[in-house]
Amino acid sequence: VFVIEDILTHKQHNVHATRLKFYHDASLNITADLEDHVSRQGFLYEINHITDVHWNKSSHKWELLISWKGFEDSEATWEPLTTLINDVPDMVIQYLSTYPDKKIKKQILNKHKKIIQQKLMNMGKNCGDILENLKI
Repeated sequence: VFVIEDILTHKQHNVHATRLKFYHDASLNITADLEDHVSRQGFLYEINHITDVHWNKSSHKWELLISWKGFEDSEATWEPLTTLINDVPDMVIQYLSTYPDKKIKKQILNKHKKIIQQKLMNMGKNCGDILENLKI
């Protein structure tokens, strides 16, 4: 998941990596042709909400089920928790704070506590209060 900025509206969006197309221009000039091309593109893919969490036995990683804005629930995808902690830490922490299974929350926090704390500090947030609110 990446945060991108629309070159026309300057609005930022959280998008899934598979939905991005590469663009390269040595001068990185945004020309009228490029703006025209972008304005005719389809959807921007944003996270709607986190639906579930599970342990992927084959990859040995926690994953979150992501519902994408503009897509049906049946098109939700499992994404690695570590990627989402890096890209949308507020959303992950908010989801975990309401997740009812304390055992799973504790396992996730024990495994990812340092990176969650680092992300919170980078955002200027009080780690202790937020981690306490996870109610583990």
